[in-house]
Amino acid sequence: MKKLFLIPAITLFVACSSPSPKDASEIDLSNFKQKISYALGADMGNNFSNVPDEIFSMLDKEELENGFFELLTNKNQKTDQCSKILQSALSSPQGIDTSKYSMGEVSHCYGSIFGEMLRNSLASKKAMDEVNPDIVKI
Repeated sequence: MKKLFLIPAITLFVACSSPSPKDASEIDLSNFKQKISYALGADMGNNFSNVPDEIFSMLDKEELENGFFELLTNKNQKTDQCSKILQSALSSPQGIDTSKYSMGEVSHCYGSIFGEMLRNSLASKKAMDEVNPDIVKI
């Protein structure tokens, strides 16, 4: 009889202990932390729409996302080197210059700038604990 109760109890525990949704379909918008995290991520994604199409189409989207998430979650990391990389890569009137840095590095730095910007904004409001970075990334 104990086994009959043990199996549903374990299933319930595993289902309730899931740390983060894997994709947008798993986000619980009735949960404030998940809702605000998703909204912040959507807003940051919308900010990327301000990047000119000819530049955005050239960026490595995976590296853009990695840079964003890395700087959003790591308060000890700064974008000083990224500023130099972006200045060098974006100073050409013909588009992105990859003669000194790879497109992956440029994309990573572009995302890093956005990640650091969001982290600094949340930290200044003492709100980092109110968001789930995994959901922001989604």
